[in-house]
Amino acid sequence: MDYKNDSNSGLKLCDYVTLNFKNTTSPTTGDPPVVTNGIFTFDIPNSAYYSDRRSQVSTVEISSGILSSSDDTDIDLVVSYENGGLNHYTSGNVRPVIGVWSTYNGLENTGELLINARPQQISLKITKVNRTPTNGSFTGSITLKFKYYNSIQSTAQLHSEYTPIISL
Repeated sequence: MDYKNDSNSGLKLCDYVTLNFKNTTSPTTGDPPVVTNGIFTFDIPNSAYYSDRRSQVSTVEISSGILSSSDDTDIDLVVSYENGGLNHYTSGNVRPVIGVWSTYNGLENTGELLINARPQQISLKITKVNRTPTNGSFTGSITLKFKYYNSIQSTAQLHSEYTPIISL
């Protein structure tokens, strides 16, 4: 658990979900698994989350992780969150990037993505930087951090930022 005390919203409890590549539900070949489209899908039980009574909105980000590819040309990779994001748009129908991995720097988080809370299925796509598929099989895992927001305080904050348009 991550305890973060915020003077505006009190104590925040975060959920962490670790996705191990060998446990993907995507169609694979070989061991370690190779997925044909680069998308690793994981089924997440309700019990993975602390409580279903918290906000229906959260953010997701990569907390930590390690990747290893069997292909030596996989030196710089992009991790995309294939479930979409509420505060994200990319031209060309490309899903939001939540992390990058390189042989030299390891796995790095690229920011928080606003999502519907407690997804029952999570899909991550791993591609090369130029968005071409990787050829290797992956081992390792990625831990995702889910942060929840108080719906009443969030609504009040959004309302305070709202600028009404006066039409005559």
